[in-house]
Amino acid sequence: MENTGGKKFTMARGRVLMSANILLFVVALLINIISFQRLNICDNTNCSSSIRRHLQGISQHYPLAELSRTLMRFDAELGAPSVFKGQPRKELDDAWGAIVDQPMILVNKETLEAYDPTSKPSKSKSGHYYATVEVYHQLHCLDITREFIWRDHYQHVDTFQDPPEMVWERVDHCIDLLRQVLMFNADTGLIFYTHMGQLQPAARVSINHMCRKFSHITDWVNSHDSERDDAFAELT
Repeated sequence: MENTGGKKFTMARGRVLMSANILLFVVALLINIISFQRLNICDNTNCSSSIRRHLQGISQHYPLAELSRTLMRFDAELGAPSVFKGQPRKELDDAWGAIVDQPMILVNKETLEAYDPTSKPSKSKSGHYYATVEVYHQLHCLDITREFIWRDHYQHVDTFQDPPEMVWERVDHCIDLLRQVLMFNADTGLIFYTHMGQLQPAARVSINHMCRKFSHITDWVNSHDSERDDAFAELT
């Protein structure tokens, strides 16, 4: 005999989750609209000057804020070998772990207030504040999405121990976060095409870009590991 009660409960829970997601989307949309309207209060010149002053004010304490860029070339051709690509294997997991698993750092009050003046920041005993350089959270999200594709192999990962709806929610969060990163840092480089005769032109995606050197960021973060101060935090 079918368990109709269980089915009704599952359907009801699904409707509740869908309603909650719709509500969160509407709230997020309204917040974005309000934020956009606020940004439009100042003209481009004033806003640019404000951003420059913001960066100049914290760069002496947090030099990554003004890290210079250098010319680098993407290696993005279809089928190009990469240690970060392919089926799960130790070499692949070690490569991703090396770029994702980076320590927190400690910043002063001025840097905290410039980026995120939260009401209860996590503070070290030295009086500095714990922070993570954002690129590592973004790479973590990309890694979680990669593992989700191969989740039969990564069942042991902590993220996938949660109920299925929470796992889906986290992956959805990561996908949308990466969408925002790509759009807010919109790459205006140009992709050109190789004439292939009767075939469709082939995109040349391995092109030059002005990039921050990732190794410089990681070296700086590791030299400012919060563990060098203390491993304990307290709420202020």
